[in-house]
Amino acid sequence: MIEPDVPIGKVGWADGNTREVRHSTKLTAVPESPLVQIATLAESMPGSIELCYGESDLPTPAFIINAANLAALGGHTFYTHTAGYRELRQAIADKVADLHSASYDDSEIMCTVGASMAIFAAIRACVGPGDNAVIVTPAYAIYSNAVTMFGGEPRSVQFDVDRIRDSIDDNTRTLIVNSPSNPTGTMLSVDDQRALLALADERGIRLLADEVYEHTTYDTPLAPSFARISEDKERLIVVNSFSNTYCMTGWRLGWAQASQSMIRAMTTGVEFMTSNATAPVRRILCILRSRRSDRFGIARCRYASRDGSRTCSRICVRPRRRRASSPMLRFERTDDRGKLRSPGGILLGDLLNAKSQAADADVRRRIRRRS
Repeated sequence: MIEPDVPIGKVGWADGNTREVRHSTKLTAVPESPLVQIATLAESMPGSIELCYGESDLPTPAFIINAANLAALGGHTFYTHTAGYRELRQAIADKVADLHSASYDDSEIMCTVGASMAIFAAIRACVGPGDNAVIVTPAYAIYSNAVTMFGGEPRSVQFDVDRIRDSIDDNTRTLIVNSPSNPTGTMLSVDDQRALLALADERGIRLLADEVYEHTTYDTPLAPSFARISEDKERLIVVNSFSNTYCMTGWRLGWAQASQSMIRAMTTGVEFMTSNATAPVRRILCILRSRRSDRFGIARCRYASRDGSRTCSRICVRPRRRRASSPMLRFERTDDRGKLRSPGGILLGDLLNAKSQAADADVRRRIRRRS
């Protein structure tokens, strides 16, 4: 890390004088990410196994790769609206309505280069010099670092409503919470969420909810969303992503849902940073949404654990209908008595995102027998 008071170098001028060149103190105040340090070290060690990114070792489902190919061949390789294809924004709004019974218009959705950019843009729209943001910890470093980069003060507080309330003052602009949490896995209850929303409303601040791990749950099919219970979109910004759910962390596609005014502000900030998320990647979901045969949906595989090993006797397939979209299939691994045991979470795409054609064919045969 380069200290703020250390000159970066010197530049010669035509008058023969030299002047020191420095980086912005807002950036030099941010320490280098341990993830980057580990990844840089791994690059110098051929054959090393990188675990620092915390992502699935399963491949991106073939149906997503094929859709990306179709999108590129179809000419979707140029600039698009900064907020994303309208069709995709509407598809995301439909997904949110289906999963959480929360109503959003396409104008209240913004596609981003992964959830990280959505978080960055949201904090940029809320926090400036002299402001502060209260962050529920332990938490991923992006929240505090983004606040620091924009001249604000990050205030880290462990989850306790009274302690959070005491950390909020007249300069607090946003309350940031990640549930389910990275790194602890903690999932807030609906009552916890109501308490935080009430606190944000009481103190006149926005709540930024990072919900990218909503499907990575152990005792429920889906983590509760703040959007389901919030009555004021001006007070709430929800960030989510396709990365972990569909094993496509490197494709970089996320989104934010908020009021129209907040989405406009975030779009303005992103326009002069990246212009738009990659067009073929965003077009994938538009293609799949219009083709029922692709069965675009979430297939959850729950692992029964016995003696530390992941074993199961059968796969239960229960087709469900999603409004305005294709069937969603839920896969559950059960024990010999048909009861769910120690459910864990690896999220798959398409039918099962099987690692071999044989496994995929077996799942398809099971589906045909049950349909």
